[in-house]
Amino acid sequence: MMRALLLAAGAMCALAAPAMATEWIYCRDATDYAEIGVLASLGGPFSYSRGTLRVGTENWSMMPDVEPGTAIMGLDSYADDNQLYVKFADDQATAIIADLRVFIVTEGDDTVKGGVLDVPGKGAWVVACEGP
Repeated sequence: MMRALLLAAGAMCALAAPAMATEWIYCRDATDYAEIGVLASLGGPFSYSRGTLRVGTENWSMMPDVEPGTAIMGLDSYADDNQLYVKFADDQATAIIADLRVFIVTEGDDTVKGGVLDVPGKGAWVVACEGP
């Protein structure tokens, strides 16, 4: 009986996948006029499941039922130790809504993230980012 329990426990451990944590990354300009946020998966390849955008009083969201705003969808994304790239489109993928390009620099224990947020027809801003 004990052997069967140990074998079952071992099999469950072998089949278990590592947990994938998620955390928000927010980038905003110095005046807080424009902000973009993505809920990113950590611990594996970069991906994001939710996203928001705010320019002035206008809001966009990948999940308008959770975060109010005009519906958008995630398009391209890429991240490594040195850069982050995220692009949003309208909900029909016919027009680019936002393009975020961020550089990541680490020196000792300090990490700095900053780049450019481009929202066609609305403007472009230098942004600082916080999050993982």
